Amino acid sequence: MINTKAKSVRLKYSEKNGIQFVISIIVIFGVLFSLLPLFITIMNSVKSHVEIRLSIFSFPISFVTDNFVTAFSLLESGILNSVFVATVGSMVRVIFASVIAYMFVRKEFMGKEFFFTLYITMMMIPSILGISVLYDFMYKIKLINSYFGLWLPYVAGGQAGAMFLFRIFFKQQPEAIFEAAKIDGANDFYIFIVMVVPLAFPIMLYAFLGGFSSYYNDYLWPALVLKSEDKLTLMTVLLRSSSLYDSTNLGVVYAMYLISGIPLIITSSISLKFFQSGDFASGMKL
Repeated sequence: MINTKAKSVRLKYSEKNGIQFVISIIVIFGVLFSLLPLFITIMNSVKSHVEIRLSIFSFPISFVTDNFVTAFSLLESGILNSVFVATVGSMVRVIFASVIAYMFVRKEFMGKEFFFTLYITMMMIPSILGISVLYDFMYKIKLINSYFGLWLPYVAGGQAGAMFLFRIFFKQQPEAIFEAAKIDGANDFYIFIVMVVPLAFPIMLYAFLGGFSSYYNDYLWPALVLKSEDKLTLMTVLLRSSSLYDSTNLGVVYAMYLISGIPLIITSSISLKFFQSGDFASGMKL
């Protein structure tokens, strides 16, 4: 009987090992497959134009580092402008959305549910439908060729989704701690800054990164609004520069793709600390 049970246990253990092996193979294959475009881009960024034309999958024979020098000189102003626009737009979006979400959760006022429904309705309307009207409005209030012409639609249109996310998060925070703070004499401003923001920082960071990535990669609206060369954002500069070098030096084009992704890699790396440490999940449970 003992030997039979031992064999049964060993069989189950071997089955688990087999399942784990299959899962590991699938995960490794998925990771390698997702990294393949990045690997090809890195290889081609240090190859000459002739080598890329022969094959994009071949390893570089001679490493052409000048591709990155040329690419950076072309994209420097566009990257700085995009980082500035995306940072300011995301921060203002998060501030407005978090304050509004706090009011919807912790305050009682007439028409509360109606206004919340109105906010959520904004998420159901495709932004492309109002782009012509929005452009005409920006032209009439003289915000064309101004970063405020980007920030105003970004904040106005993007805060609905962030507010909905914050509202769900704030509702899961226990009411008792806020009531205790009010009994001790804390006002809403103190409660929001000292209690709500620290508890909600992971979710606010998540919303900030989502907005940053969206605004940083946006092409259509900045291409319509911005006219001056010194104000152009990354995607406009990248499209124009890549079209110039597409037929003469593809290595520079691939180098531009890599350099343009550096800010997003940095912001994502910073945020991983909160998600890996469990701060995001613990804030949701709290």
